[in-house]
Amino acid sequence: MICQKSLVSLVSWFVENRSSYFFREDPSPYKVWVSEVVLQQTRIQAALEPLQRFLGVFPTLEELARGPEEKVVQAFSGLGYYSRARNLYKGARYIQSHFSSFPSTYSELLKVPSIGPYTAAAIASICFQEPVPAVDGNLKRILARTEEWDLPLNSTKLYQKSFKKLQGLFIDYQKHPGELNEAFMELGQKICLPRKPKCSICPIHQFCQAYIHQKTGEYPLPKPEKEWKHVIWRAYLVIENNRILLQKWKDFYFLKGHWSFPSMLEFIKSEKKEKKAKKAKEKKKEKKISRLFSCQPFPFEEMEILKREKHTITHHKIQLQPVLASQTGELPQNSHFQWVHLEQVSRLLAPSALQKIWRIYQASLDSAPLFKDL
Repeated sequence: MICQKSLVSLVSWFVENRSSYFFREDPSPYKVWVSEVVLQQTRIQAALEPLQRFLGVFPTLEELARGPEEKVVQAFSGLGYYSRARNLYKGARYIQSHFSSFPSTYSELLKVPSIGPYTAAAIASICFQEPVPAVDGNLKRILARTEEWDLPLNSTKLYQKSFKKLQGLFIDYQKHPGELNEAFMELGQKICLPRKPKCSICPIHQFCQAYIHQKTGEYPLPKPEKEWKHVIWRAYLVIENNRILLQKWKDFYFLKGHWSFPSMLEFIKSEKKEKKAKKAKEKKKEKKISRLFSCQPFPFEEMEILKREKHTITHHKIQLQPVLASQTGELPQNSHFQWVHLEQVSRLLAPSALQKIWRIYQASLDSAPLFKDL
């Protein structure tokens, strides 16, 4: 079980084995904030290069707050989950307007939109030496094993128990609390892995109940499986005079706020849901496909369906269907459309799904000329 003695062993191991990531050099509150937001949903090796690039474009809080938002999202390219970029921008503007300097306490940091308990604890402990534990998935997994808590990783109770367990230990810990948080982070990244943890070289295995009882594979309890949603994403490629029609979706189901191709989504009902519907003996047979987006029909004539490709976005299995089309009427009012030169498309379409659609179109050009005016 975790105790003061185990914390000393953990930090000693960390001091000798810590990774020399660039964001740990001169850890300013701003740099810690951005890096922690990125690393919560992106593996560290995949994040390093695009994170460094983002901080090169926006090296300070002031520059991030100036934006504009579209430039912030563009600079986030390669990291995915683009709502994080918008939240960083929103948070930077809030700090600029509500604080004279970067907030320095856990409670103040929690007032900032987009800064949650984990990020607030990381900033407060690493930059301002406030003794507060930064509880993320890594730390919850470690505690579930050391304490043998029969709880799934995503349960609120596991978070609460982990925070409560460590809060007092952090207050009593006599050294840098930020270093202790970083030690837990690195232990979860390198040793206490979700699968096949490296228990034999773990610096705190003698304090781990799951290791002592040879049950590390049983903790934490497995998460309840989320059902995959199956989606057909029909993207219309309307090209005239070396330009393509793009649309900025404010409330699209995926990729809100991005420039995209005019699109239609079809959500396909799963077999499991259909079986439930049959058991319920519904009077009306549900349609297999429910169409969403656009709410208004596009004035397009479909000319050719290009190669289909698979894609995934957070519990959604997607079939991408690029469709060459021509405009046959006026575009819907109150919809943000814009004609863009073809050479600008790759720069504007940051998300990987849109890049994949664009690559399918470019590959199709090798097979046959599609438009006389191109």
